[in-house]
Amino acid sequence: MTRKHVTVHLHYAPTPLRLSQRFPFLESLTLKGYPYEIGLLQKSGVNIIPWIQEISASFKCLKSLHIHNVAIHDSDLELLARTRGKDIKVLKIVGCEGISENGLMHISKGCNELRTLCLDRIDRLDEEEGCVKWLQELALRNTGIETFSFRYFCDRLDVKDVALLVLRMICHLERRNHCTK
Repeated sequence: MTRKHVTVHLHYAPTPLRLSQRFPFLESLTLKGYPYEIGLLQKSGVNIIPWIQEISASFKCLKSLHIHNVAIHDSDLELLARTRGKDIKVLKIVGCEGISENGLMHISKGCNELRTLCLDRIDRLDEEEGCVKWLQELALRNTGIETFSFRYFCDRLDVKDVALLVLRMICHLERRNHCTK
């Protein structure tokens, strides 16, 4: 009942409902698919949808979510942002596939209290026409980001959006440091 962090290896995992019943007050959850080295062909074999649905319905105390080496789609990110976006402070999506710029737009618009956002080793970012503004949206809506890690190749991002995000991060950190003095 008092456990605050759990790591779940999804290919061995119990059901999401069982986890939420056993650990109803989780603050941090890590969901892991197959290891990156062997999981390239097996990411789509791990079904993340029931986990996202359970997180949305039951994990009311969740502040940190790490998702590794699975296929996660825009509808999953939209549900997560809509239901838990105001609560999540740390979101790390590493080694995943199926993410498009629309999914990142859901995160940018719905997760306004993020302190850490990590999007790393994303196998392929499905680019949607007309939806390359997620980074600008993130910078405009989220003034509290302290750590931002983003790694994938895209020549369509605007350097101005990156600069805006960095400027907002610096202003937030200066305000926080000034308040603690």
